[in-house]
Amino acid sequence: MEKIKYIYRAYRYRYKIDAPEIRFMIQSLGKGDVGVDIGSHKGAYLYWLRKSVGKEGKIFAFEPQIKLYNYLQNLNQINNHKNVIIENMGLSSSSG
Repeated sequence: MEKIKYIYRAYRYRYKIDAPEIRFMIQSLGKGDVGVDIGSHKGAYLYWLRKSVGKEGKIFAFEPQIKLYNYLQNLNQINNHKNVIIENMGLSSSSG
């Protein structure tokens, strides 16, 4: 069931919530590229990043909230995504 929710969320973000942003991201990445998802939340962007770079590429995802990090790790295992690295940390331009 989690897999279906994940895919539904990804499509909802692509076509309803953040369509221009995801369109730009997809157009900017190609097979074999490296993508970064800062603040991955529940993985809606992560889904499209992974699709864009293909198996040849790599995605680095950063999620500071432990509950969401664990959720993404679980999705990664369920979907057997070997090219997605998920880190439990936040990224910022300032210290803290």
